[in-house]
Amino acid sequence: MRSSPDGGGRAWCALAAVLAVGAALAFGRESTAFDWQPSLALAQPWRAFSAAFIHYSALHLSANLAGAVLVGALGFFARVPSPVALAWLVAWPLTQLGLLARPDLLHYGGLSGVLHAGAACVAVHLVVDARGPQRAIGALLLVALSIKVLSETPWGPALRHPSGWDIATAPFAHTTGLIAGVLATLLAEATLRLHRAKGLQRSPPLPLGGRGAQRGGSDPETSLAEQGRGAQQGGSDPVHASASERHPHLDTVAVVVLILCCFLWGLNQVAAKAALPEIPALWQATLRSAGAAILVWLWAGRRGIALFARDYPHDYPEVEAVLMSHAHRLTAVTDGAGNTVSYTLDNAGHKTGGGGQSLAKCCAALASNAALAPEPNKSYMLAAAQACSVAVGAGASNAAVLAAVQGALKGAGMPGSCK
Repeated sequence: MRSSPDGGGRAWCALAAVLAVGAALAFGRESTAFDWQPSLALAQPWRAFSAAFIHYSALHLSANLAGAVLVGALGFFARVPSPVALAWLVAWPLTQLGLLARPDLLHYGGLSGVLHAGAACVAVHLVVDARGPQRAIGALLLVALSIKVLSETPWGPALRHPSGWDIATAPFAHTTGLIAGVLATLLAEATLRLHRAKGLQRSPPLPLGGRGAQRGGSDPETSLAEQGRGAQQGGSDPVHASASERHPHLDTVAVVVLILCCFLWGLNQVAAKAALPEIPALWQATLRSAGAAILVWLWAGRRGIALFARDYPHDYPEVEAVLMSHAHRLTAVTDGAGNTVSYTLDNAGHKTGGGGQSLAKCCAALASNAALAPEPNKSYMLAAAQACSVAVGAGASNAAVLAAVQGALKGAGMPGSCK
């Protein structure tokens, strides 16, 4: 994902802190003086901002403060730029203004609608501006928000009284927050892209060497030569290395995935409890399991992984090597000339063979794989193991033994120890 202009979501965290601190300071004050009231929308438009700070109980406040911390952390680890934080700021009053569509909601207060808007802002930003796993995270987050909002039936009564809460909730505020966050972020992303396009048109070309910023290039971080080196590493981003590279610490993607998993696990419990009066627990578990199975199947299909094919050792050379090493106690050393010599050890730890043991290992691997392989590969491998043993016993050369094995296999997989 592109780097954040503000250094990694600091503007986003500042806005989340304003919401949390404002809510804490406003707790205990007269709610009717600051909450949202549709009849006062025109006369006192500032209530579109102040309503977010009003909470009607300690439980209401603590839940929304926890949500503010979560949404703030989500934006920080996603490294959302300042324009997306600005989009959240714009979505803040729009969330309350959207409640004009429900004039029967006479009073409203709380951060929940604005927090839904913030989560939607991060999700849309990741979908539009990120790449690879981060884009998938954004899409999953947006889908989860949509499912949650729809499950609350915002078209139903203006207020709901969920069990375990000492206040009534307004599902429609969550809907307006989601819509406001999506629209505001799409506008911010469109503005960002337009600004980037104009900047690229005005900037001179990158030099062939050195830092682009030192020569007036359009990218302050890399030169054209450095971008070429990044592309040779196989990554989709020319500045970074391949996505398969291992890191010694958790990177942004890993942290965001962990936070999102915790968020979805918590959301799952809340959603299950809220839907329990209408959907029995067994049906909920069935639907969740079926949905998860479909997602795993789609993921495996996209990666070309066969979920229902039977595995046997030669499909996994590393596993096969471990099994064979334990079965035959194979040992390999390198002599002074650089040649690898293989031999086995008996129970006393003495050598029982020389360099010819590599062919014996091939024969043993064929017999071992045949025991687990389906037909007709099983018959082919047994025939290949027998041909291998006969050829080795007759003192045939390595090339002759391998030729006999390949002919007997008839296209079945050859163990790694025979290659």
